[in-house]
Amino acid sequence: MTAAAENRPLNLRKRADLVVHRQSFQGEAHWSVKDPLSLRYFHLREEEYFVFERLEAGATLHSIQNDFEREFAPKRIETRQLQSFLAMLHQERLVIANSPGQSNELLRTKMFRRRMKYFERLAGILAIQFRGIDPDRFLTWFAPKCGWMYSKVCVAFFLLLMLAAATLCAVQFQSFIAKLPEFREFISFQNAILLACTLACTKVLHEFAHAVTCKRYGGECHEMGIMLLAFTPCLFCNVTDAWMLRNKWHRIAISAAGMWVELTLASVCVFIWWFTVPGLLNIMCLNLIVVCSVTTLMFNGNPLLRYDGYYILSDYLEIPNLRQRASALLMSDIGTSLFGRSAPPDRLMPDRQRWFLRSFAMASYVYRWVVVLTILWFVHQAFHANRLAIVAQFITFIVLATMLLIPCWQLFTMLTNPVRSHDVSWTRFLLRGGAIIAVTSLLLLIPLPHRLKVPAVLEPKDAQRVYVTLSGQLISSVEAGQKVKKGETLAVLRNIEKEQEVAELDGQVKQQVTRLDSLEKRSFSDSNVEILIPSARKRLAELKQQHAQQEAELQRLEIVAPTSGTVLEPTRVQQTNADDSLEQWQDSPLLKRNTNCYLTEGTELCLIGSPEKHEALLAIDQSQVEFVRPGQTVWLLMDAASSQAIEGKIVELSEMDIDDVSVALLMHSDLETIQSEDGKIKPLSTTYQARVEFESAASLRTGGSGRAKILAEPLSLGKRLHRYLSRTFRFEL
Repeated sequence: MTAAAENRPLNLRKRADLVVHRQSFQGEAHWSVKDPLSLRYFHLREEEYFVFERLEAGATLHSIQNDFEREFAPKRIETRQLQSFLAMLHQERLVIANSPGQSNELLRTKMFRRRMKYFERLAGILAIQFRGIDPDRFLTWFAPKCGWMYSKVCVAFFLLLMLAAATLCAVQFQSFIAKLPEFREFISFQNAILLACTLACTKVLHEFAHAVTCKRYGGECHEMGIMLLAFTPCLFCNVTDAWMLRNKWHRIAISAAGMWVELTLASVCVFIWWFTVPGLLNIMCLNLIVVCSVTTLMFNGNPLLRYDGYYILSDYLEIPNLRQRASALLMSDIGTSLFGRSAPPDRLMPDRQRWFLRSFAMASYVYRWVVVLTILWFVHQAFHANRLAIVAQFITFIVLATMLLIPCWQLFTMLTNPVRSHDVSWTRFLLRGGAIIAVTSLLLLIPLPHRLKVPAVLEPKDAQRVYVTLSGQLISSVEAGQKVKKGETLAVLRNIEKEQEVAELDGQVKQQVTRLDSLEKRSFSDSNVEILIPSARKRLAELKQQHAQQEAELQRLEIVAPTSGTVLEPTRVQQTNADDSLEQWQDSPLLKRNTNCYLTEGTELCLIGSPEKHEALLAIDQSQVEFVRPGQTVWLLMDAASSQAIEGKIVELSEMDIDDVSVALLMHSDLETIQSEDGKIKPLSTTYQARVEFESAASLRTGGSGRAKILAEPLSLGKRLHRYLSRTFRFEL
């Protein structure tokens, strides 16, 4: 740059409405700058604030350089560094330019930030904020009324309460775990609504704790709105004004206030949940415990996420914008290694603890992905349990796509920017970039173990199912485990309506016989009657035929064994009848308590087979059947014996026959089903049935359900990604 340009007056001046406070971080002076219009906050080091203060009318680059070098000798500042810093100030709207055409530049900056904010919202679809009201006046009135909560006595009491709750959980840990509901019950649709309401209410208290504490220590809160946290409406308060406070312990208290309130509430709920019987109050307390303790410590209290724990660590270490600086240092190292450009260190980067910042950046990046994937897995489980899998897939695509596209877009803009790409070593970039792509492609092509998890039920091998062929009231039945021979009676039913029909037909037959006899006798004396005899005989034959058919129907009420063997219990279910006046049976029709209950046509009465030989029936969706082959190893884990896995092999694979399929398999919670027009339950999509044989499974109960893990052929990550995209999106013209 020429001397004339350096001595030309700068058309920049600092904004007069900015709020500035002096602070100290790690023994070094810093200046906190607050933009009262956008409620954005900035930290400037002593040298930077010195330059910022010199931006008055008539200031030039040369004069600022001279003043800087006199004040901070022997430090020097290059013209390029000064221009970069001034450009940053202008971009962050901390200075005003007097040059013409600034409105267009500001408009472009605003539109660019709006677009970036839109993409950031897509990436953060699990936590979206909407600005609301200014609560500062209300908090000024309300905060003093909560002063008792900050007394030493109150704080000590809450600490003892938390310690007592933690001690109870530790001492009674096994009983505590035993009282917890199953995971599927916990994420059921009914509890999901209660969980969402619990999350919304606790976050109101959480955010109010931040706001009240901020006001107590002299901060301001000018923004309160709604945040969709995991699609649940919650309150949020902007207490960034805490950055203006000089006392770091006050800032830490503001950050920890929300977690303090939640942990206190969770401690109270631990005792209520422990001493109450299952019910609405019990499940609400459990939801509060999960939301206020587990999720609070995993998310809010974890410094690797940009929530309360992160700000506590940042203030404790006295490193403002900890994550940004750590990420900048890591990106600088990556840029130097990949692009060959020696990027200058961050202007606020502390000279010490660089190893810690690099480790923190890598750990926070990995943990963010772990948390996002965990939340998406939970969303998949919850939505899949309520048959909304397509919604979960859409959310997953949006979140993952934006998280991957944003860094790719940043890399693209950097490479296409003439100024920033000037120092890029393209040879190094192409060689090392190509090596990264090659290694990534190789990793995507490496075959990895492939496991298919499918619903399964355990059935007796080669057993013959016995069904009720005519609805009726159960009078008597054999017991499960009893040995029977072919043709032996298994159960006797009674159908009063059918008996009445037979009795009516019997009366009609007798009546018709009497009428036919009368016509035949009258025909000797009256020739006109003779023509009525053929029709009477025909009617009598029809009535006898109907009577015989109904008699045969009544014979079906006596159910006999189709083969010899042992009577085995069918799948335990509960019968539902449209007529509430009929007594319903439960679990198994063979149980004695179900005597005199009404069994509908098609009810599975029992199975006849051998109790020592078992086989498993697996339901395999059409999207998975291409990986299933006879002879593959299967590990079966039953719900009734979750710690015992049984090994077997697939011996047969065929499309599921709805007319001859296990009721237990159709009723499995992992199998999506619909009711057809004829009233039958069938899978939602084309489903195949695999038969698995075991060497030993005698200890397990027939009809028990579980899940099977099929050891399929290895599958690469690339093929898995391709299959997922193919199932999720359909491109049809």
